[in-house]
Amino acid sequence: MKMIGLNVLSLVLFIILMLLQNICLADNNGNLDNLLNQLGASGPNSGFYKTTAGEKSDKIYGLVQCRGDVSAANCANCTSKSIAVALQDFPVSKTVKVWFTSCYLRYSDQPFFSVCKLDADISGWSAGWVLEIAGTVIVWSSAPGILSELTAASAWMLS
Repeated sequence: MKMIGLNVLSLVLFIILMLLQNICLADNNGNLDNLLNQLGASGPNSGFYKTTAGEKSDKIYGLVQCRGDVSAANCANCTSKSIAVALQDFPVSKTVKVWFTSCYLRYSDQPFFSVCKLDADISGWSAGWVLEIAGTVIVWSSAPGILSELTAASAWMLS
């Protein structure tokens, strides 16, 4: 009987924590929308843009970068596609990276400018490949690109 009571209490606490997390995510959605609008509007002009939205504990960090040989129009299209993938496929993730052939989008509730983390886990995804590094989701649009990158990275990490 004690075990059942403990399980019920654990379930109730879990539900409360999930509700609180959803409230926090709802508060940050305005910041995320603002951040993604800024990235989508300003990134394609120069091919790179980083910014933040919100303040203190509600701050969100983001950047978008396009390859140097990509036109502003193609950069804008790729950025829009990246934003759509992030919002559709990872709607409640606080930290997302989306890599396509022409562009890269990243946002997080944690500061990441000039920060590198090396532990990784990889899994497949229907529209590309997903790599999760220390809780950060990264999406690649093609498997060959990620495999060559991972081969080089793993060789470097093992040496």
